[in-house]
Amino acid sequence: MQDNKNTSFCQNRNGGGGAVCIDTHRVLDSCRDRDCFEDVRVYLSESGQTLLRNSTNLRTRSAQIICANVSVAEIPFNCGFYRVTVRYYIGLEIEICVSGRSQFINGLAVVEKDVVLYGGEGRAISFTSSSGVDFCSGCCNVDTAVTNDPVAIAETVEPVILGTKINDCNCTCT
Repeated sequence: MQDNKNTSFCQNRNGGGGAVCIDTHRVLDSCRDRDCFEDVRVYLSESGQTLLRNSTNLRTRSAQIICANVSVAEIPFNCGFYRVTVRYYIGLEIEICVSGRSQFINGLAVVEKDVVLYGGEGRAISFTSSSGVDFCSGCCNVDTAVTNDPVAIAETVEPVILGTKINDCNCTCT
């Protein structure tokens, strides 16, 4: 595999002096998965929970990813390997049948995906210039010092709901 660490590609535009540069982050590993999450808990409001208790039928009409939280943590004793955790927050529109009439409630599902990826063994610290830092800010601005830990990016498509069922929860959740 080609090492893309700190590589850049520059090309002159129209033969002039201005260059267009493309810098890459440390691309050392990647994964592509299709996941099927089962038995995912859906959180409802109090009113949604009451309507659901009185319903006779339900179906999930749509699902949309509201946001995702991507975190990267170094794995101890495995030099260069990192755990990437992606937590997706999915908004659901649920149609329920109450007394022969359709009503809609909204819910929130949270699913999490963990992968272990190689991110490099270097522990160098880099200092960069910033347009917001002026001369009077001091010579050692902590904000400009960054480590070379890998950057994780999660790309996804909207989820597809294949089935919905109601389970009694015998827990004391609040």
